[in-house]
Amino acid sequence: MRVIDSGIRLAIDFDLKLEIYWMKNDDLFCGFEDLFDLNFINQFVSVRVYETDKNHESHLQQIKKIIFRKKHFYFNDEILVNKNINSIYHKAYIDFVKRFNNVDNYQSLIKSKWSNILSDCDIIGKTYSRFYGPINSNYHYFRLQHLISKKSFLILNKFPNNVLGVHIRRSDNKIATLTSTRNKFIDSINWYLKSNPGAKIFLASDDISEKIYFEKYYAEYIIIYESELVRNKQMGIKDALLELFCLSHCSFIIGSYFSSFTEVAICYNKEKDYLILE
Repeated sequence: MRVIDSGIRLAIDFDLKLEIYWMKNDDLFCGFEDLFDLNFINQFVSVRVYETDKNHESHLQQIKKIIFRKKHFYFNDEILVNKNINSIYHKAYIDFVKRFNNVDNYQSLIKSKWSNILSDCDIIGKTYSRFYGPINSNYHYFRLQHLISKKSFLILNKFPNNVLGVHIRRSDNKIATLTSTRNKFIDSINWYLKSNPGAKIFLASDDISEKIYFEKYYAEYIIIYESELVRNKQMGIKDALLELFCLSHCSFIIGSYFSSFTEVAICYNKEKDYLILE
């Protein structure tokens, strides 16, 4: 979502057409339009989605032949991480947000950098990282597919006024698992419940053992959606998005370190107070 949100905002600001090459694989076995309302996005910017399969690398080479007829600017995660992108995003964030606490200045620097690049070339990006737009984007353009939205609101309608959102990332994310431990979650949840009598807990996790444990530990407080926890099935991805959406409507979020799911949930719909367990 971070990458596509960046692309949408870049396309809107510079009056560009956006093409999304959506790779269906064992980590994300679901089509874009099975999750999001593409017609809604097209009200703001021209977007075409091309779904690719596991032969993504060879497909990407074909895309390059088409797009790179003109001078091009190509970036990927390695370039972003190594900051060989003329400080387009990461250094700009450090310099302008942390030092001056001025998001407007940061945004103008990003825009001017991209303006120079886009003046005479097309761009193609292969990345998991945000490369344009506000760090605290509310992901306004990501309206859920109708049935996912309907199921989400059946859960949200049961929420009381104060719900603590908890996201426990496990599975293949070793950094989150080692850093945001179960004991840290218990201590933080207890702190919140003590400060907010009557609050409930909505728990989202990709680990069934954590769901079982916390459902027993906080039996009188917990709200859990019985989700499919397999990413290579369409329902597993849809359920993960449902949990993300419900999490984003909580009053406060306690989340996992080094997790994009936690990061998006904090800002989706509106920015919320949060605690990331480092």
